[in-house]
Amino acid sequence: RKVGYNDDIIKAIVDINSRKFFMFIWCVLWRPASRGRLLLKSSDPHDYPLIYPGYLSQESDVTDLLEAIQFKNNLMNTEAMRNVGAKVEEIDIPACNMFPFQSELYWRCIIAQMSSPHYHQVGSCRMGPAENKWSVVDPHLRVHVVKGLSVADASIMPTIISGNTNSPVIAIAEKASDLIKERWA
Repeated sequence: RKVGYNDDIIKAIVDINSRKFFMFIWCVLWRPASRGRLLLKSSDPHDYPLIYPGYLSQESDVTDLLEAIQFKNNLMNTEAMRNVGAKVEEIDIPACNMFPFQSELYWRCIIAQMSSPHYHQVGSCRMGPAENKWSVVDPHLRVHVVKGLSVADASIMPTIISGNTNSPVIAIAEKASDLIKERWA
């Protein structure tokens, strides 16, 4: 459930796993074209923001995942994988059962049902020049037009990186501490 799968998907995975050993190959979209939005609900700082993730809103993201699935299928059809009895298993997800297994429509349905974020979202307070309507902070991590407020986390990254955001966030925090020390020296 932590990756956002509903009960039907969890049941389908548990069912396969109860019958046999299986390898779960997760196709990852490192550089998505889709963009979400984060908006203030009101001027009340206690109101939760409005979050529109926009996952898979660009067709290019879906076609990139379809290509990744094809690569995975080709891998499963190699001699080495066939020698160990590996094969692509059909996952019993009711929403996708109407499509022929391995068809593009089937994989599009699987993408829609099983895709989930890695919870490393970035860019909601992206760094850039004040003239850029999408930027929030300057190179010194100061929020444009709000005196005395800085941001020092993954939200300042203009685009997602190809990997875990932990190390870059540590680097951002180190840089932020240097900037704060400079300001107060």
